[in-house]
Amino acid sequence: MAEEYKAAATTTTVVDISRLQNNTNPRWWKDPGLKKLVLCIAAPLSLQITVGYDESLVGSLLSMKPFLRDMGNPNSVDTGMITGMFYVGAILISWPAAYISDNYGRKMTLYLACFFQILGPILMASSQHYGQFYAGRLFLGAGVTLSHCAGPPLINEIAHPRMRETIALWYNTLWSIGSIVAGWLCFGTSHMTSTMGWRIPCIVQCIFAAGLLSALPFIPESPRWLIAKERYEEAKAVFVKYHANGDNDDELVKFEMEEITATIRLERKADSFGWGVMWENAANRSRFYIVLLIGPMLIWTGQSAISYYFSEILDGIGITTTSSQTGINGGLTIWNFVASITGVFLCHRFGRRTLWLTAFAGMLLINVIMIILSERYAKTGDISFGYGFVVMMFALNFFYQIGPQPLCYSYSVEILPYVMRSRGLVTVDFGASAALLVNSFTNAIALQSIGWYYYFVFMGCLCCSLTYIYIFFPETKGLLLEEVAVLFEGQNAAIVTACVNVETFQKREIMETGKGNVEGHDDVVEKTSDEA
Repeated sequence: MAEEYKAAATTTTVVDISRLQNNTNPRWWKDPGLKKLVLCIAAPLSLQITVGYDESLVGSLLSMKPFLRDMGNPNSVDTGMITGMFYVGAILISWPAAYISDNYGRKMTLYLACFFQILGPILMASSQHYGQFYAGRLFLGAGVTLSHCAGPPLINEIAHPRMRETIALWYNTLWSIGSIVAGWLCFGTSHMTSTMGWRIPCIVQCIFAAGLLSALPFIPESPRWLIAKERYEEAKAVFVKYHANGDNDDELVKFEMEEITATIRLERKADSFGWGVMWENAANRSRFYIVLLIGPMLIWTGQSAISYYFSEILDGIGITTTSSQTGINGGLTIWNFVASITGVFLCHRFGRRTLWLTAFAGMLLINVIMIILSERYAKTGDISFGYGFVVMMFALNFFYQIGPQPLCYSYSVEILPYVMRSRGLVTVDFGASAALLVNSFTNAIALQSIGWYYYFVFMGCLCCSLTYIYIFFPETKGLLLEEVAVLFEGQNAAIVTACVNVETFQKREIMETGKGNVEGHDDVVEKTSDEA
């Protein structure tokens, strides 16, 4: 990929756009337009809280005696169905989600996501039998895929260019907030002997979607989607309001409109539509394989098995009381949140590729140590090895949280051009859901049947994933959203063909208006009081 990296050097970066006049304060918290924008972005960010909540919720429910009693003391197959129906819903909605997002907009897709993420928990909390609980899980899974299909694109597509790289990383990071809330809520209700001990945590899950539903009318539609639908004035109005505080003549807004419009026009002209675009040429196939494999790569690290089946895992190392298990789960959720925040800042400082490699190398090392500790406990019964395993659970989660957690969706959005973005994101979810569906039936059975030997499977998966990342994952740090295409397509990228970059844009502005800010043309630059 050396040629692609070389080609990337000619693209527009976040540093380049700082040369453009922009009517905003460099500090977003001091700028009225950017403060409104951050609030708009915070709302769809909250949907990922539901996913973190669910992962911690299911693990906690399976350690609650009232839940197991009301569900008829489920065996390993029943346990697999409880987790598996979530992924069935996610897989079934994959194609419709991409179609809705591309044809009816990001906001409409999020409205549907909220509906399903409210309906699902209501059905779960009111369940009197397996069937209703399974239905709730299915609707919840469908809602999560809808939110993944539209949420990350909307966040990236409305964000100010100098904020996008960092703010996009927060989407999956907020997963940990949901995990914390569920973990400690279940810890509190685990002492209840009535049926409400598990019904309360289930119904609380719909609060996050209800919050977004109330905020959606005030959130702008993606300007890139509006441009793709040839609604140019509406798209420009979004940029003017949130990226320039109402300045119609803002240089950055003009550049964004020119770059995005030219790129999308060329992408639509060059590429076929429908799912065929995913494998139309070598560059798109490379992107497709990355987003298809990201899901299974993240799931088969062993982290998801620990999250969903931690009660069985802790039983296997001698920690059996409900209070101990829910307490460890609660502590793990807080640890994950701290680690994921650390990952956001590390990604911004060291780059995406570096964090991918560091995280998977770290998880591989920790997995080896976990195998050794599990083997020693199985042979000696010494509880100290069990406690050592718990420490390694925290270490494994640390490496998972600093890399895959913030990067899963933000990196996928970055490498996908507009015409592939919705389909690419449901491909991420399809791959992850398929892997999790397999896990939901194999994890519990494997942990019961072969115990710690099962971790060898994860070790093999980590080795393969690390190799794939090293060979095929490019660095996207510092590039604008439209510019990442050069890493895959080189000089054939739409942005290169369109010849849109800061230098040519500013020279044209000088010729047309006599104003600008290009090196070597300071004599014609007219400074304004609005300059930031």
